This record gives sequence, structure tokens and C-alpha cells, in this order.
Amino acid sequence: MQLSIASSSLVSIPVIEAIMASEHTIGSIITNPDKETGRGQKVISNELAAWAESKGLNVAKPADTSELNRHLLDAQPQLIVTVAYGRLIPVELLHGPRFGWINLHFSLLPAYRGAAPVQWALLNGDSRTGFTIFKLDKGMDTGPYYIQEELDISPTDTTQTLLKKLGERGALSIIELLSVIGKTRTTP
Repeated sequence: MQLSIASSSLVSIPVIEAIMASEHTIGSIITNPDKETGRGQKVISNELAAWAESKGLNVAKPADTSELNRHLLDAQPQLIVTVAYGRLIPVELLHGPRFGWINLHFSLLPAYRGAAPVQWALLNGDSRTGFTIFKLDKGMDTGPYYIQEELDISPTDTTQTLLKKLGERGALSIIELLSVIGKTRTTP
């Protein structure tokens, strides 16, 4: 299956690597545009874009909805996987790919919708967290769930260690879901 991955964070690397190692094809990585940073306002790529380009992946950096739409029309992904993309996808773009858009969110939804779910779980002293893979819809982290998996939070976990665990486990579950979609030729 031809996929695109939408993310603005290195936390998506386990998902990208798992898909690269599977029978699926990554047509593009969709990420944030370059931005000016520092005192000299030097324009730099975000870390994910630089990493993806170093792996020879096609990187798109749409600045707005019309650029994203043009990219999707050119790339023709059958499904788009989002991981920490940080943008709400306009409804008119959700129905473009044959199998829609799925998201890997690092909480057991509906808990900790939106940004920084891992940080909130740690700040609140939660002993368990998890991830949810769901179909994107018009709301913020509100679509129907495909997979939820719970994990223990270790007393020594940090944001980085917990994101690593969740990303690796979530990547395996995404591959399982893609297999189901590929076999049934429909989203569950």
C-alpha cells in the first residue's frame, strides 16, 4: 500500500522505520515548513525533515491547506498515518486517500486529547498510560478507535523513555492494522 506519514517530530521514526521494513511504500513524509531560528534568523529544516531526507525519503513541507491538498493530489497516498503532526486536518482532505487518515496518539483516549499527552501523564503521576490508533475525523483526537494498548509507567520513566516505548509498541500495532487494511481492502 502507498502511504504518506504526517509528523513534525522525531517520535515518528519508529513508525517510519517499521513501515520502511514492511511491504508498504512510503511515498512522502509530510512535515512542517522550514522556519527561521536564532538571532541570525537562519532558515533550517526541522529535525524530522533532515532525518527523512538523509534516508532518501520524499519530504513535503506544506505551509497551508492548499499546498497540502496539492501535495496529496500529486502523491496519491492510499492512506496517511499521522504521528505528532500538530495540525488539525481540514475535513475536505480527510476523504482524499482511499483508506483515509489514521493517527497514533500517545494516550489512552479520550484521556489527554491534544498536545503533550505523555508529559501530562507523567505530571499527573499516572501509573499507566498507553496509545490509541484511530481514524481521523473533524475533531481533535475524536475519531473511532482501532487499537488501544496500555503500558505501565515506570517510576524512572521520563518523557523521552516513555515516548520511545510508546513509539516502538505503536509502530508494531500500526503494521498490524495496515496488514488488516491491506487484506480486507477497507478500513475496519
